[in-house]
Amino acid sequence: MVLRLANSHNAEHITSQACQMFADLVNEKTDGRITIECHFAGELGDERSTIEQCQFGGLDFTRVSSGASAEFAPLMNALQMPYEYTSVDHLFEVLDGEIGQEVFETFKDNNLVGITYLHPGSRNFFNSKKEIHTPADLAGMKIRVSDTYVKDGREYHGYKIGRVFDISQTHGKAGVPALSLKDNTPEMDAALRRLLDSSPVPVVTSSTMYQDAVYDPKTQSITVSSRLIDSKIFAALSREIVHAGIHDHGRYPYYTREDCAMDAESVSYMLCRNFGVETPQPDVSRVGQVFDGMEVQDRRGVVDSLQKYFRKLQNDIQREISPQERKQPEQNRPVR
Repeated sequence: MVLRLANSHNAEHITSQACQMFADLVNEKTDGRITIECHFAGELGDERSTIEQCQFGGLDFTRVSSGASAEFAPLMNALQMPYEYTSVDHLFEVLDGEIGQEVFETFKDNNLVGITYLHPGSRNFFNSKKEIHTPADLAGMKIRVSDTYVKDGREYHGYKIGRVFDISQTHGKAGVPALSLKDNTPEMDAALRRLLDSSPVPVVTSSTMYQDAVYDPKTQSITVSSRLIDSKIFAALSREIVHAGIHDHGRYPYYTREDCAMDAESVSYMLCRNFGVETPQPDVSRVGQVFDGMEVQDRRGVVDSLQKYFRKLQNDIQREISPQERKQPEQNRPVR
């Protein structure tokens, strides 16, 4: 069995070393039956994206910051307040105790499982004005935060240190730049061409249909609206390709659109998030119902099939638009 683990830091970072140690120990303890592939430097997306991939089965593990995980389990915010712990020992008394496990329980509400807490080092306040010993010393000072935050009903934006420094500038090897697909660009053209090539059935366009795209199991073809912008085509086409793949030219006799909708939407969502394409999050309220009563190996089979579709499309598109292999755009756009 091969599983995947993602980390946003480069391979030399202490968190990546911890991830690799985890992978090595799992391989050792299972006598090689379970292999965990570690992907570093944001290779599989940013922290939020990898969390979402774990939600929908496209990824098995991810190491993320407490700030990123708090978006999916808000109780995490209670564990990361300044001056909350008196020592590292005190920190782990909390994290490894009832409080830490209670916070992990809240991850299940978003189809996630917390495994362990990692402490890569203390965070400090740095400034050029004065020493900081107590929270009162912070009064009147501006503090950089990692992302947008809400206070008294208003949204505030922190200072983006990434505009000045990134991991590749401060430590270790350069990271892999995230690929973000935008409308009307050569990269998006290339991605759409790759999706068309990956489709197991013919793809046609229509200017009269009300839906964005649909796979027809009777004709075994996909129809895409010609009135969509590129990003909408990307999301809709990837979803319908999964529908067509599940039907497998009629070889899967139990195919219905309703039963396969969550699978197709999840793969499309993971793909869009991976390549920076905005798309609504699918409804996962039926996940528990779908898995209820299934044996562990059957659940794993469902997740494996989703990962298979996601990885193939992800890898195909990645190779098509990667800087090393980027091709010149063709004169005719693939789907308009």
